[in-house]
Amino acid sequence: MRFSAGDLIPFAVDLNQKEYLKMSISVDTEPEEDGRWLAEVKEFPGVLAYGNTRQEAVERAQVLCLRVIADRIENEKSVPEMNTVFAVAPFILPAG
Repeated sequence: MRFSAGDLIPFAVDLNQKEYLKMSISVDTEPEEDGRWLAEVKEFPGVLAYGNTRQEAVERAQVLCLRVIADRIENEKSVPEMNTVFAVAPFILPAG
């Protein structure tokens, strides 16, 4: 399934400059009961994506996050100064 830019841009994210300084963007993932994966970028509230595989969900979340950053640049809002772009958090299977 492909998404258009209009489908992916979430509500406005408004973080102050201190929160942006040298931040890295992490992608957290978890499996859903229906077999899909959910990937979420907590540094940008509302940036989350589903995929049929963990990798697909991560890639979709990364694309969405980059679109949010690009939208902020186009609208002359502050953007993060980042040392790295993405760090995918490892998924640890819960005990039980």
